Amino acid sequence: MLKLLKNPHSLQNFLQKFSNTSLKPFSTTPDFRGTNRKPYNLKIGDIIEDFKLDEIKDFSDFSIKSYRLTHQKTGARFLHLDTSDQNNCFAIIFKTLPNNDKGFQ
Repeated sequence: MLKLLKNPHSLQNFLQKFSNTSLKPFSTTPDFRGTNRKPYNLKIGDIIEDFKLDEIKDFSDFSIKSYRLTHQKTGARFLHLDTSDQNNCFAIIFKTLPNNDKGFQ
């Protein structure tokens, strides 16, 4: 995952393959986002830029489909939530365990 962050072209290639559209930075074309977006043509076991698709779940009550991927080399996990909502969120989370249970370092 860190390799993708250090190389923006690699991240763009990953997103382009994952989105199944031509990706332009901050694109708002109907094919990429919103209710007219193209559906993903993915199945469990597909490899996308060294990420293996592990799980696909459909949350029909919320019109959301989730894709859980794992990076082959680093084990980094990636969760993509596909929805027509055009609000976006991106987070990188590192698990940091405390040295003790006193509530501070």
